Amino acid sequence: MEKLFLLISCLLMFTHQFCSEAATSNPEYPYSFMTADAQKAASRSYDYIVVGGGTAGCPLAATLSQHYSVLVLERGDSPYGIPDVEDFRGSPTTNPKVAQGFVSEDGVQLVRARVLGGGSAINGGVYSRASTEYIRKIKWDEKLVYESYEWVERLNAFQQYKLSTWNSATKDGLLQAGVLPYNGHTFDHLVGTKISGSIFDENGKRHTAADLLQYANPENIVVLLNATASRILFSLGSGKPKASGVEFRSNNDGLIYQISLNQLSINSEVILSAGSIGSTQLLLLSGIGPKRQLKEMNIPALLDSPFVGKQVQDNPSAAFTIVSSKPLEDSYSQLAGILDNSQNYIESGSLVQRNNGTNTQYLGVLDIKLAFPLSRGDLWLKSVDPRDNPYVRYNYYSHSLDLQRCVKGIKVMVNLSMSSSIQEFAFTDSGNSKTLQFLGIALPKNQSNDDALAKLCKEALGTFNHYHGGCQAGLVVNERYLVKGVDNLRVVDGSIYKDSPGTNPQATTMMLGRRKAPNEILHLALEETEEKNTPDGLPELTEDVKTMKIDQESRIGQLEIILKEIKGNLKNLVDISKEVINNSARGLKKVNVMIADQRAQSTTSIPYSVIKQKKKIQEPNLQGTRLQTTTGPYTRTRSRNQENNTSRFIMDELEDINNRVIQKNSEMK
Repeated sequence: MEKLFLLISCLLMFTHQFCSEAATSNPEYPYSFMTADAQKAASRSYDYIVVGGGTAGCPLAATLSQHYSVLVLERGDSPYGIPDVEDFRGSPTTNPKVAQGFVSEDGVQLVRARVLGGGSAINGGVYSRASTEYIRKIKWDEKLVYESYEWVERLNAFQQYKLSTWNSATKDGLLQAGVLPYNGHTFDHLVGTKISGSIFDENGKRHTAADLLQYANPENIVVLLNATASRILFSLGSGKPKASGVEFRSNNDGLIYQISLNQLSINSEVILSAGSIGSTQLLLLSGIGPKRQLKEMNIPALLDSPFVGKQVQDNPSAAFTIVSSKPLEDSYSQLAGILDNSQNYIESGSLVQRNNGTNTQYLGVLDIKLAFPLSRGDLWLKSVDPRDNPYVRYNYYSHSLDLQRCVKGIKVMVNLSMSSSIQEFAFTDSGNSKTLQFLGIALPKNQSNDDALAKLCKEALGTFNHYHGGCQAGLVVNERYLVKGVDNLRVVDGSIYKDSPGTNPQATTMMLGRRKAPNEILHLALEETEEKNTPDGLPELTEDVKTMKIDQESRIGQLEIILKEIKGNLKNLVDISKEVINNSARGLKKVNVMIADQRAQSTTSIPYSVIKQKKKIQEPNLQGTRLQTTTGPYTRTRSRNQENNTSRFIMDELEDINNRVIQKNSEMK
């Protein structure tokens, strides 16, 4: 009966039947839909092909599988059963099975993930949401964003109620250094000192983005491991190039396969979720990028997209390692000091280093990260082999303001190191004075020399590996993350970010995969269904027309707001104009009466008093104040010519005012 039940379960899977993977007894392949069999995976078509099973790709694929057939192409293997990944004491960034190191053209050592789960499988584990200001600046739907955060947090986020010795001391030290207020345990991004969330549970086990595949519909998804995408396939017609599939190389058999989107589906896309490096690299390999760079690599240019690979960015950091005089335990980062104004984040961790099994050192680390650097760089191809790392230059601290902000942060770090909580780990010399011992670059005691601190920022330059950009929203992709200039191609990962969200971006990137892009895809699917079923034989709207329609609707909404403001200003201007004209008409009438009275008298010089004759008419204040005048009665004799000159002068002044009002009205319109 058990065998019969298993057979029936297999028959209910995909028509190509992954029966060999249906059993989940293999701890490294806990999902029935995980496979390394490229030939079977490539034997059919899919509604969506997600390139990259990383921090965004896994939640994205899980969400899409609720309604569509999905293939995930992941160049790495499973993260399950690997101690370096699962145990918080592991060193995943130095394990070539799950990580690929590279050195930027700036000389900084970095690493990129090569495993299902992406960066969430090799990072420091901090889980912290983006700030409300960040979300509003990007104009994301706040309700959907927070619902998606909660969806992720049900499986992958944990509060840390027990702090390590070093993290506890750092928390107290931050408060003593003035990083206030204390915000306690929270996933939210709040200025001050807080206990962050973590993807490590209470037992120290890591929960990667791959865990979010638990949400997937197993009948609608295949996760193909050890498959490196080499280029995106396009169909060329009379319109824009249209993504039709993906070419990839199996790392197991070394063969190249081509897999297609479901041509019968009204909803089909290739979605890049390979990260800032991988997604940008794949666009270039597919002929989408700066035309001159493509020509240099002998890649036929499908689309001259000048911003692909531009505006890449990495947040510079500076780490300072203190040799502790007291025993410490291994611990990952558990807290964050979010500095106000200086735009820096401080984190900490500790480790036990055993040298040759005899000498043990206890090390406490204080790390500072520049939150929103202004320096940006470029990414370009080194070769046409997708397995090679491309060239990347981040231009750290090339913008002078970045160094100024770093200096401000270092000053807080100095205060932190001088706090009584951190000084508890100092060594006492023979003179009974305490001194912190640093391993490598030391924090200075004197923070008055900004030039010396700026030099220190450059000397201690490091990275959190929070690099982003390359397919930036607004430049390479539109607001719905569709690649500009082609159809059926989207990017959903950190490459679309202009700035890195929160103290650590993984929470927001997992959220992005769950809700932001997938939700738009699902809504778009409904729109496309309605448009394809339009009555009376009306033609369906193409993707570029729909995008144009949305852009136009957005612009119309903005214009309506501007027009409303103009109408309000115009009404005030009209009221002022009426007042000016009425006052001027009354003044002219009085002057004409006085002139007529004078003409009725003798043509010789006759003294008389002209009240308000010395009236100087000022230009109207267009901000709504009343017309101001100056008056001064005086008596003098005038000839008829003088009277006529006065009348003409007043008329000229009135005409000049009237012309200015007309001009202002015209400008407002």
